[in-house]
Order: sequence, then C-alpha cells, then structure tokens
Amino acid sequence: MMNRDFSVSAVIVAAGRGTRAGLKMNKVYAGLKGQPVLVHSILPFLQLPQTKQVIVSISQDDLFYFNRLVLENEKIKKYNDKITFAYGGATRQESVYNGLLKTDPETTLVAVHDGARPLVRIADIYKVFDKALSVGSACLGVKVKDTVKRTDQNGFITETLNREELIAMQTPQVFRREIILDSYEQAFAKNLQGSDDATLAEMAGYKVAVVLGSHDNIKITTPEDFTIAERLLEVILSEDL
Repeated sequence: MMNRDFSVSAVIVAAGRGTRAGLKMNKVYAGLKGQPVLVHSILPFLQLPQTKQVIVSISQDDLFYFNRLVLENEKIKKYNDKITFAYGGATRQESVYNGLLKTDPETTLVAVHDGARPLVRIADIYKVFDKALSVGSACLGVKVKDTVKRTDQNGFITETLNREELIAMQTPQVFRREIILDSYEQAFAKNLQGSDDATLAEMAGYKVAVVLGSHDNIKITTPEDFTIAERLLEVILSEDL
C-alpha cells in the first residue's frame, strides 16, 4: 500500500433474489464451505483496519436471514459495531444508492461489492483502493479469455471484437465518496440506468481505472457456480495456512 491513512465505507449488494441459482432462498444466504456466501463476501472488508463501516443492502424479506445467519454469525459478531444494513430497492441501482445514503460523510472511499462474490482476496482489495486514492475511481476486472463476437438479431456474427481491449468487470468497484454520490444523483436526475457502478461514473463524466484482479473472484449466479466456488475456496484457504 502506498498510503494507509484513509477510511472506507463498503456497500455490499445483497438484495437480489438469485433465481438463476435454482434456490428457494436468496443465494447469498446459502452455505459455502460451512458459512453463508454473504459472510465470505463481507469478512474481507470487515477485517481491514481502514473500514469504518459495512452497509449491506438487503431485501426486507431477508431480514430474518440477515440477522440470524450474518449478524449472529461467530465470525461476524466481533465486527458488529462496523456493520449495518439498508433495505434494497427494485433494482440494483436503487439498492446501491440506499446503501450510499448511509455512508459516513467523512469517509474517503466507498467500495461497492457484490454479496454473491465471496472469493475476493484482500490483496486485490488493497490494489483497487490504492488506485482509487490516486485517480478517484477504480474497479477490479480481468482480461477476457474467450473470443468475443457481436451478433445481429438473427444470431449471425457481424464482428469479432479485439480481445486485448476487453475487460470483464468485477467488484469491488471503488470511488471517492463524492464521485460515486454525484454519479448516482446524476443518473437518477437524468433517468439513466447502468449495469454497474462504473457505468454510472462514466456517464457522469468521470474516468474509471481498471485494476487487474483474479479470475477466481467469481460471482455466484448458477448452481454450477457453487461447486466451482467451493473448489476455489479450498485452494484459497490452503494458501492462507
């Protein structure tokens, strides 16, 4: 780290339903190596001394699960003074914004992270913090491995994109607090929608840097992702021994 004299508010997005995961409950509360997915996603941020608060954006329907499986979790309890929640909205964008409104006005950086992304490494979090401190906005991402094609509405290939110019975006996506708040407020004022936080920052006129992370930092979306995540988590845990 170039500079550890800063503070962070983390907004963890966990208000989705996760229907593609094939579960009756929100996938972030499902077990992964003995702990809820959401616990794995939150812990790295709670463990950082720079983190002054973690705001988890949850569905009102999930309040029982959040209290029982997260706040009462033995790994989380000792950090309960840092953690709170906000109710999510109808879209991811609304859910993030509701979390942003609870961030401390004095915080330096805001990190937005997917609750269904349980394998992010602390080293990668610090790398993206460093970049955001330097340039204002930075996000984790990985180079695209596969060849990517553009198709027409009939499914025929119209273009082969240059893979060297393509990045698959991940989280955390990190911004100086004033930048991410301004980006969201501009988006709502102009009725703009973005698939991630970086998109809204771009629309608001900010430059966003990419920090290369790890392909292990997957987002759990389908039933197969749980199997993959368990194998990857075994490797990550063995590295920490």
